[in-house]
Amino acid sequence: MHNQIASFRAALDARPVSRYQWLLLLLLALLLVTDGYDAQVLGYVVPALAQDWGLEKAAFGPVFSANLLGLTLGSLAVTPLADRFGVRRILLACVLIYASLTVMMVFADSLNSLMVARFICGIGMGGAMPSAMALMSEYSPPRLRTLMVTLAACGFSFGGAAGGFVAAGFIDSFGWQAVFLAGGVTPSLLLESGLGLNEANLVTSMFLFAGTLGAICMAWFADRLKRKVRLLSAVLAGAALCTLLLGLNHDNPRYLVAFVFAAGFCIIGGQLTLNAFASNFYPAHVRATGTGWALGVGRFGSILGPLFGSLLLAMHIPVQQIFFFCAIPAVIAALLIIQVRSPSEASSAGAGPAPELQAPLKP
Repeated sequence: MHNQIASFRAALDARPVSRYQWLLLLLLALLLVTDGYDAQVLGYVVPALAQDWGLEKAAFGPVFSANLLGLTLGSLAVTPLADRFGVRRILLACVLIYASLTVMMVFADSLNSLMVARFICGIGMGGAMPSAMALMSEYSPPRLRTLMVTLAACGFSFGGAAGGFVAAGFIDSFGWQAVFLAGGVTPSLLLESGLGLNEANLVTSMFLFAGTLGAICMAWFADRLKRKVRLLSAVLAGAALCTLLLGLNHDNPRYLVAFVFAAGFCIIGGQLTLNAFASNFYPAHVRATGTGWALGVGRFGSILGPLFGSLLLAMHIPVQQIFFFCAIPAVIAALLIIQVRSPSEASSAGAGPAPELQAPLKP
């Protein structure tokens, strides 16, 4: 069985990328555009929503927490179902969940209803991304697997960035409900973007767009390296450096834009490439589970980050020092990732490896 799989992969790698593979890449990227849009959309509409409901922005904290909890549960609990019942079935179910719940948020009239909707929506979003990456990894030729998986995953950051433009173009004219409708219905709504952008949305979108560009560049380069962990370690170290520089220049508009772009290139780009690395690392029969758990554990950083940030702000610690603390996880990640070995490398030093545990590519 293992020889048949190896022969199939070798034949797949020797052939040009087919039209079907490119079409699948396009569809998965568009799907993850909606996933990324829905993940970021709440942050763009909270100011208008708070004004409409007569609430303080801080009152929406539990809504964000519920969404992050749903994302975490989706990554950890839904993705094992994909390996058991089929990646495509679970992926379609996840898309149906978050698309329909995003549309239903138009009818939300209280914090509780919005919190429940974002929690369920988060479960769908949390299961969609690792399932899509596993499916793309399965259909990609080994020589281009990191690039094609990363290109699909770039849809997520692109969708998040597009949310800022859609919010700027729609909230003033049609209200916050239109932004949620955009997340549940096609890409044509982006034609109305770019009107009345405020500085915060512009910086956020640029950060995510820079990450998309960084991910594409890194993934293209990674597929040409035998040891991908060296590239990932260098990028994570670069992310730490950019975070420090961002903190030192946070109040200097002259350099802020440049360092935000560099930080997005390294932080978001490195994260997306790392996600593709994880999907390549696991064998096909547990790929969705492995990728989902890797993303799910990463969600805890999304939950703990704002908590630590608010704690540091409450302690009146200078912003420069807060950015210093933010750079520490990237440094630790850079030191840890360089130690990672593929199953085939790790087993070569000991007893004979189990064939089914050998990854198709060396990290």
